[in-house]
Amino acid sequence: MTDEFKKNLSSEEACRKDDCKQIIGGWFSVFKYEDEKVRDLDKETINMQSYSNAYLDFSKNYRAANFDHEGGIRGELIDNILIDSPEFAKMLVHEITGLPLDDIPVQKLGHFGSFQFEDADDYELAKKSKLMFSIEGTCERSEIE
Repeated sequence: MTDEFKKNLSSEEACRKDDCKQIIGGWFSVFKYEDEKVRDLDKETINMQSYSNAYLDFSKNYRAANFDHEGGIRGELIDNILIDSPEFAKMLVHEITGLPLDDIPVQKLGHFGSFQFEDADDYELAKKSKLMFSIEGTCERSEIE
C-alpha cells in the first residue's frame, strides 16, 4: 500500500473493535488530513455543507450497514459524529482530556462512527477487510479547479 493511498484513505483499519458486542467503528469519510483536502478513491473531494446534509439524513433515516453498497442490512449504526471544524475537534479533545485548546493538534476532520453486526460472519468480514465505512446518500457533482 503506497503512502499516497494511505493518505487518501487516512486509516488502514477500523479504529474501534469489540469482539464481544460485534461492534466496529472507524472513519466513514475524512475531509481533511494534516490540513489538506482528501481525495477519495474516485479522486473527488467532498464539500462539507453537502456532506453535512447527507450526514443528517443518514443519521435520521438510514442507519444501516451493508458491504460496498450492496446486499441487505448487515449491521446497525450505534453512534456517529461529524467533526467538521478544527475548533469542534479541539473542543471535544479538551472536554475529554482537559488539555489546553492551543496545545491540541488536529490531524483529521471527518465523520466517525460505529456499527454493530448481528451475524458473526458479517462482523468477521467487516473486521478483516473494511478500511473505511460509507454512508448511503446522494450528491451533486461539480467540477473544481
